[in-house]
Amino acid sequence: MKYQNPVNNLIEKRSSWRSYLDKPIEQEKLQKVEKILQTPQKGPFGNKARFKLIDVEKVSPEARRNLGTYGMVRGARYFIAGAINQKPGCYEDYGYLLEQIILFATDLNLGTVWLGGTFRKQAFAKQMNLSDEEILPAITPLGYHPKKRRIIALIIRWFIGANKRKPWSKIFFVNDFDHPLLQEDAGAFRGPLEMVRLAPSSHNGQPWRIVKEKDSTNFHFFVHDKSAKDSSPANFVRIDGGIAMSHFELSLKEKGLKGNWKFLEADPFEHIPSKTHYLASWLGK
Repeated sequence: MKYQNPVNNLIEKRSSWRSYLDKPIEQEKLQKVEKILQTPQKGPFGNKARFKLIDVEKVSPEARRNLGTYGMVRGARYFIAGAINQKPGCYEDYGYLLEQIILFATDLNLGTVWLGGTFRKQAFAKQMNLSDEEILPAITPLGYHPKKRRIIALIIRWFIGANKRKPWSKIFFVNDFDHPLLQEDAGAFRGPLEMVRLAPSSHNGQPWRIVKEKDSTNFHFFVHDKSAKDSSPANFVRIDGGIAMSHFELSLKEKGLKGNWKFLEADPFEHIPSKTHYLASWLGK
């Protein structure tokens, strides 16, 4: 996916908007979005997703009434929804792919917000003609946003600490989980890692944990889910992991740093903290 502006700038610019202006999106921009959505999409785990731009004004009155977001979004005419087969890695791939689309919308100066639970899934699934094998993990509205946020949006952002980010010492490590990776030791990867730190996440949980191999360009991605009750993290945490992977790869490519994603069959480290789950590894070239 090609962007007009530097991807790091887009990551820094992207913000969550829950209110939208009664201002139509130009046809040229809509066509660009449609073209991106119609392009086959495949994530690093190999899962294919399909996406659709839903124009609320073009659906039936009954369907329009059902396309709700429980009051969390106001004024949006357009939504981007997606579908992906429920297979291993599907949530990570969905987060990876939809975030790239969201950054494309940001590049067009359009507002978005990740919605994973605060929308009527059945109504959107119907618009997607969801098959029995597919799931619809998340959507985003699309449109122009006002300069100031609604009171409810400000309260939500205050409650989750939307502008706060964990320090490097809590999320980036070297060789194991006992030794934090210092910014000055990250070298050319400092910027891409910072783009991970700025990634959006459910309730601003920032679950990603990344361990760099010393004297290597290999990075191992994990997510920490403090609420996990079994061996697998929650689906929304896995989506967050996919978003982080997307930011990392996009930023690396912009810097000309090559590599590829690989899923290791065995955990890359012997001692992994409780409720911390391995996702994938970036093997630098």
